[in-house]
Amino acid sequence: MRSHADGFRIPGAGLGRDPAGRRPADWKLTFGSDRFSILAALAIIFTGWTPIDPILSVVVVLIIPRSAWAVVRESGHILLEGAPAGIDRRDVTKALMNDVPGIRKVDHIHAWSVTQERPMITLEIEVSAGEDAQKVKSQVKDVLKSRFKIDHSTVEIV
Repeated sequence: MRSHADGFRIPGAGLGRDPAGRRPADWKLTFGSDRFSILAALAIIFTGWTPIDPILSVVVVLIIPRSAWAVVRESGHILLEGAPAGIDRRDVTKALMNDVPGIRKVDHIHAWSVTQERPMITLEIEVSAGEDAQKVKSQVKDVLKSRFKIDHSTVEIV
């Protein structure tokens, strides 16, 4: 139990992010296993029925692969620079073409995540003749931020 309590003193906790990159599944599993331990201890104390301890241990062991797989799958998606959930390049192209006047073409869209909460995108835009390229670029970044929750974007004007 001491090791679980020490988890509350992780450096960076309370700074608006998961402490040490821990996911909710990790916390649920950690503190869920403590609950099973307490439940087993109480059952043994009050009933003397000792088989409850290994039975609940097996339950915890069956829960671990499910939680671990979710973390491995998410980490693999990020490491392989998969597109963030909810961001489709066709939707991005359509939104920019419809919402930003002065764009002739959107091309070479690449979206990925550094973390699950931080999607990034790079793209090229071709600006119509006579348009202020920097203004169009600023509007593109505003649309990406408001519609797709992408705070970090690199927009190249070609």
